[in-house]
Amino acid sequence: MSVRQDEAEGWIRAMMNGECTPAEDHCVTCYACNERCPQGANPFDLIAALQEKYAVVAKAGIDAQEARYASEFVERLARTGAKEVVCFHDDCYAMLAKLAPQYGIQVPFRPVHLSEYLVSYLKAQTNRVKALDMKVAYQRPCASRHTPEKEPFIDELFQLTGVKRVAREFDRENALCCAGVKFLMGQGDPSPDQEKNVLDAKRAGAQAMVALCPMCMHSLAGVAAKHQLPVFFIGDLARMALGEIEKPSFPSEPSSKTGGEIP
Repeated sequence: MSVRQDEAEGWIRAMMNGECTPAEDHCVTCYACNERCPQGANPFDLIAALQEKYAVVAKAGIDAQEARYASEFVERLARTGAKEVVCFHDDCYAMLAKLAPQYGIQVPFRPVHLSEYLVSYLKAQTNRVKALDMKVAYQRPCASRHTPEKEPFIDELFQLTGVKRVAREFDRENALCCAGVKFLMGQGDPSPDQEKNVLDAKRAGAQAMVALCPMCMHSLAGVAAKHQLPVFFIGDLARMALGEIEKPSFPSEPSSKTGGEIP
């Protein structure tokens, strides 16, 4: 949220007293405050409780409903008898690796994040891997904030495929939400946030954006296309490096003579 320090402190004090503040209306449920809080106070949990209290989100029984769905989710996967379950999406992995145990649900198999699986697969296929030699900006999903411990697998996947993850302002702990949830929650036009995100990637020298979440890909596709920045799924890095699909073609680098500077 774009908010001054003194405003934020006032909102927090009011929320601790159970009062409604602008934070509940602006929150897009990206969990960033929980990950960043140096005291481990989990401010998002407080915001979410107040959103429910003041009907910013659907009332009553959200936690109970989520716990019930989590239990059914785990039970269905457990019926397969699998010892490991590879999760395509960060939300599934976060549910199995972090949230379900917090609800007291025993997960009788090991959840494996897609990035960990791809790293293992590529290491077993090193004779087929060809370095892609490209620079990308990673769009970190909001659900990743539940399980930041798997971030090294993302970096190792980039390394194995010959991809450089550009250092930019809106990455890792400082990652921006794709703003798709902002649109779904009726919180106004998401395009200014998406523009800020994409231009940050361009300024850092990225030739493409790589996303793990399909919603991120869909939300950023239009703005990214306007700035000639392809957006593709992280799993396709492995497929490109293995020669299963073609590496995308990139527009020529802007020439300093023609003044091709990113705004």
